[in-house]
Amino acid sequence: MTTLAYPAGAPSTSGETLTVNRALKSPTFLAKRIVQPNTQFLSELLFRPGTTESGAVIYSEGSIDNIYPSRGDVQQIEPGAAYPMVDVDETGDKVALSTKHGAGYYVYEEAEKRNNFDPIAKGNMKVRNALLRQDAARCLAAFDAKVPTVNATGAWTAPKFWKQDLMRGKAQIKGLQLGFAPDSVIISPNTETELLLLDELQNLLPREDASRNPLYNATLTGLLSLNWIVNEFASDDDAILLQTKVTGVNITENPFRVKVVPEETRGRKVVLADRWGVPVIDEPGSALVIKGIMG
Repeated sequence: MTTLAYPAGAPSTSGETLTVNRALKSPTFLAKRIVQPNTQFLSELLFRPGTTESGAVIYSEGSIDNIYPSRGDVQQIEPGAAYPMVDVDETGDKVALSTKHGAGYYVYEEAEKRNNFDPIAKGNMKVRNALLRQDAARCLAAFDAKVPTVNATGAWTAPKFWKQDLMRGKAQIKGLQLGFAPDSVIISPNTETELLLLDELQNLLPREDASRNPLYNATLTGLLSLNWIVNEFASDDDAILLQTKVTGVNITENPFRVKVVPEETRGRKVVLADRWGVPVIDEPGSALVIKGIMG
């Protein structure tokens, strides 16, 4: 029996099942939020673009041998004396192979017709999110494998150490005399939080300018003339100093794409999403990994 004097009971859920009293108005449905489709792949953000049709990439890693003789040097030559001989050979080329990463899922026609959201659009976003995570992991692993590393002077949770490490890191990269100018640093969200909590940071910047002081504007943008890239997949214990669009190449064979294959005999669609490519670091001297920043 329906009671008219009192409202119908609240709905209940169990897993994906929603139970609603028939006398209750339709409940509002809020879809789960997932990463937006314009979120950039880390390799696209950091590296210059490149393509391959064969899946193979031949490249050489930049080094000091590219601009100076690898052995010997110019000398003063007395009249009639022999010229000093130098070695101008370069290191051999390397090869990287593009790989395909992706996943597939099924969508039944009943789900497309009856569900309160677009199952294909939501499924595509989930696969793209997984590819974002995988791309970041490959990119960060490439830094660990190719780029010089140094130990932090001390934990960045204490004053001055973060400034010392980054300023010395910039000087070390520029000291190679290869024309590099590091402009960005990659840190994790936890590292960003610890830096923003430093009283030193707030006291160094003018409080009368709310746009520059982290007490009013919680951002590290512009500190030490660097672009601070906060990536959720970065290690809490590492900071990566680099020159964007110089350190590496984002080789793309096929960008993120989705194929939908109908299976009419089973009343469903097979959705296949993938991305083909490989991040290549060809100028490792333009970057530096600072280890142990959290102590």
